[in-house]
Amino acid sequence: MRHFPKMFQGINTVNFEDEGDKLIAMNSREGESVPFHKAVTISEDPTIYKWLSRVEDTMQHSFALLLG
Repeated sequence: MRHFPKMFQGINTVNFEDEGDKLIAMNSREGESVPFHKAVTISEDPTIYKWLSRVEDTMQHSFALLLG
């Protein structure tokens, strides 16, 4: 989790569920929280670059739904 701010400029932390297996929301440094439209389950594919890619896709889709 400490690397999220380096990889995604607007994300400072993420919220977890199911003992850290599901990512359910992203949080900014200012304390704003944006829920993901769909949880990202890490155990579905534990290869880091694949689930990080899913985090990015989910982040973009969540913002599109909220802003559209």
